[in-house]
Amino acid sequence: MDAMLTFFVLIGIIALGMIISVGNERQRRALEDIRKQIEGWAAEDIRMKRARAAGEIHVDDPKHWITSTASRVFGTLVPVENVSVWENNNVKALVATSNGRTLVLTPVPPERFIPANQVDGKKHNRLTGPVVTLLGKNPRKVPVYECSVLTHGAFFDLEARSLWQNLTGESLEFDRMWLYDVPRQ
Repeated sequence: MDAMLTFFVLIGIIALGMIISVGNERQRRALEDIRKQIEGWAAEDIRMKRARAAGEIHVDDPKHWITSTASRVFGTLVPVENVSVWENNNVKALVATSNGRTLVLTPVPPERFIPANQVDGKKHNRLTGPVVTLLGKNPRKVPVYECSVLTHGAFFDLEARSLWQNLTGESLEFDRMWLYDVPRQ
């Protein structure tokens, strides 16, 4: 009799565990569905806000915008003094100076920008020594930071397009930019 009672209690405990497990799985799926719905709603909300703001976003002060972008990258205020457009080998960049520091902002990925930065393809000259380019003597060692909507806010790409259009007269086709922190020469 004790063996049968033990057997039924054991069967009851196993059945209760299975019922709880099935209930937990159903609850997990329901919570997962709710999470997906919330993510979809949030993404659609951001798309609607971006669509409304797309025509209204204009960057009127390039110094302020680049100051804001650089300050987010470095975590400290980086006041930009002037901004100019640089072009070499059909590659453009914005060059900003800040307290003797040179910042280069470009939509061109580093693997294309660094080779385009070289002067006439020369790396050095026997008489004058290494050729100093926009990124300095060692362009591959210059710290580079990727800027995108993930790191700089939901409207970063729209603001970058507006700024690029204002300064270069060309439309920007990229959704991210790279910021080079060129060391002092």
